[in-house]
Amino acid sequence: MKHPLAQGIKLSLLLSLCSPLAVYAQPIDFNYLEARYVSDNGDGIEVAGSYQLDSNWLAFASYRDQDHGSYDYTNLEVGAGLIVRGLMDHDLITSAALVKREYNNHSDTGIKVSAGVRDFFFAKYLTDIQVLRPVELRGAVNIEEVGDFDVSLELGADYHFHPSFSAGLQFDLGGDDQAISLGARWYY
Repeated sequence: MKHPLAQGIKLSLLLSLCSPLAVYAQPIDFNYLEARYVSDNGDGIEVAGSYQLDSNWLAFASYRDQDHGSYDYTNLEVGAGLIVRGLMDHDLITSAALVKREYNNHSDTGIKVSAGVRDFFFAKYLTDIQVLRPVELRGAVNIEEVGDFDVSLELGADYHFHPSFSAGLQFDLGGDDQAISLGARWYY
């Protein structure tokens, strides 16, 4: 007969190894605040947030301020999105936003529509590796009419250190600029 204390320690160790993935078995959280360092033709910062209104709708906003040497660039977006959970085993998001952009003593206002996907990679596909924290992968196609017509592809990955904190990289490709950003998210 095994000692109850030894069995309890083994059970505690097993649960502690499994707990990171058990926590992430929940749906992706759309309630977050985010800060990013952004680099393209200039360096800057971006702050953003998202709030899930109910199981299918969210509201979001972002502000980017960059220094391009001879001029400053700011971008403000405010919008709403529709979340479709579990379609093809992923969360699909469509959104629309009003955009106000200022650069080189010029200002434009327009719209941006997006369609994308977010999902946890490790939680679904590598469940046999219990010590890894999940990585959230996301991608979107953005179409905007702000001064001129532009189509871009957004690809990102965030490593979840904790259920309320992640950090990662994002690439914005196409259109007028290609940008890379490094950021952190706090989920509330």
